Amino acid sequence: METERYRLALFSGSDEAHLRQQIAAAGYQDGDRLTVDLQAPCRTYLVYRGQEDWCRQTDPTARLPVCRVGKPGKTLFLFPGNGIHQKNMLATLRQVSPYFEQTLGELAALAKPYTPVELLDETQENPLVNQLRVYASELAIAGFWTRLGCPPDAVIGHSMGEYAAAVCAGYLSPADGFFLLAKRDGLMQEAVPHALAAAETTPDRILQLGQDGGIPLEIAGYNAPEVVTVCCPHSQLHQLNQLCKEAGIRLSIINPDHGGHYSGLEQGAARLAALAAQVSFHKPLRRMLSTVCPDGSCTPAEPAYWGAHMCRPVQFQQALDMVQKETLGRVIDLGVSPVLLSMAMKNLGNLRCAWIPTVRAGRNYRRYILDAVGTAFLSGVCIPPDALDSGGSLTMKG
Repeated sequence: METERYRLALFSGSDEAHLRQQIAAAGYQDGDRLTVDLQAPCRTYLVYRGQEDWCRQTDPTARLPVCRVGKPGKTLFLFPGNGIHQKNMLATLRQVSPYFEQTLGELAALAKPYTPVELLDETQENPLVNQLRVYASELAIAGFWTRLGCPPDAVIGHSMGEYAAAVCAGYLSPADGFFLLAKRDGLMQEAVPHALAAAETTPDRILQLGQDGGIPLEIAGYNAPEVVTVCCPHSQLHQLNQLCKEAGIRLSIINPDHGGHYSGLEQGAARLAALAAQVSFHKPLRRMLSTVCPDGSCTPAEPAYWGAHMCRPVQFQQALDMVQKETLGRVIDLGVSPVLLSMAMKNLGNLRCAWIPTVRAGRNYRRYILDAVGTAFLSGVCIPPDALDSGGSLTMKG
């Protein structure tokens, strides 16, 4: 039933007592709404489903998530890579609101020239279309936050997430992102099959372990101080796993059948760079923290950047070193599984900012997104009055 859909209510006041007065005066309603004085220093929010749930949360003994808002701070968007793909992720996202249904439909039309499988037909899967679905989901979620009044001040993408980050930053159009991803997928051939794994140790230690065991290892990703992605020949993955067990190093297999971000892809990378020359790059709208060239020696506006992206390690840790920590108000993960949030926490330390996962796989997407909006509101984001309607839908139409 429509009345059973999750709703969001936002309130502000001078203190918790005033907030409770605001909630009591508003009373239960079926639709999402704002009753906010943005000058009031204290904020709270409620996500509820039906009158019984509302009454339970607004009981005088119930604890409210109250926040006293100071300087709102800046927003950082995190764009995860292909590993977050979930079955039926787009179908579930489309049910959240008319905005997501419309936006994902528009993106599906842009993807048509690049895949024989319809983007929205999730009964069919292949590696390419799954990558394009992750890309589309992240673009839609980025647009959602921007229309909600929470655009990013900076963006960072991990591995394939750099494509959506580059679109959000303004370097690429969504259509050009589909083009480059499709071309990249066709150029990922390996002369020797490799595998990808995440190791919870330092780069020097895992490389020494590989050298001692006669395994040619490359670092494919610098993720956090003691979290790296490694690439090794597929035939020696089992040996690496055994060596890590003996050394007390936790190794998690990411892809046992294909490598990434290593020198064995240089030939395909050169071809991708040549194809990227067909793309019209744009002046960026906002800062993108590059995981290819954190030092700024190359930029996403250069065709060579996208070739380098394919065969160089992901420098996520180094890119986050460029964040102005003292100005950060919130970090928002745009993946349907917020895998980058914990990694960012390991890099940025105990920052007093809001860490916001937009969605979490296996949970009610609408409930989770409304909680994310509420958390952003507590962190100082000014939600526009027309963001929530009386019919219970988040209404940002593209």
